[in-house]
Amino acid sequence: MLVKRLKMVRLASLAFVLMVLITTPGTARVNAGSGTQLSITPGAVNLDSSGTTTLTVEVSNGSNLNAYDLTILYDEEVLVLETWSHGGYLSNLVVIKQVNQPGSLRLVCTQIATPGVSGDGTLLNLIFRALNEGTSNVVLSDVKLSTSNSESVIPSLFGAIVTVSSN
Repeated sequence: MLVKRLKMVRLASLAFVLMVLITTPGTARVNAGSGTQLSITPGAVNLDSSGTTTLTVEVSNGSNLNAYDLTILYDEEVLVLETWSHGGYLSNLVVIKQVNQPGSLRLVCTQIATPGVSGDGTLLNLIFRALNEGTSNVVLSDVKLSTSNSESVIPSLFGAIVTVSSN
């Protein structure tokens, strides 16, 4: 019982420290020239007015990544986010913060007791449903990645366009 409680205290402490590092400006070195990119793929989707589509958030050229804080924005008049799930890029994840409301999804997540990850892979899977005809940009906003050394990485960002029509 005591060991379990100590593990929970450590986990809560780690989550708090990571949240402070991610949300407090100037506390960690910013690595903006890393070449790391986050892209929503596919970059363009044509969707029937009654259809759904899966978009993914892809990491390219990541280096020792361990956590992220990001917001995904979209037009709530055109699309609804049905569901989201973690991709396989990071593992053993804990969601520190989740705000899912029409037009946006904010996630703050960190790996627990897992080494940083380098290379390319899928960070998130997003399933959108068409709501009305129109065009919606799906963009990444306020993105901060963190390495296992608590260094901040500001990646290049690439969004997508979803066009809903009655075909």
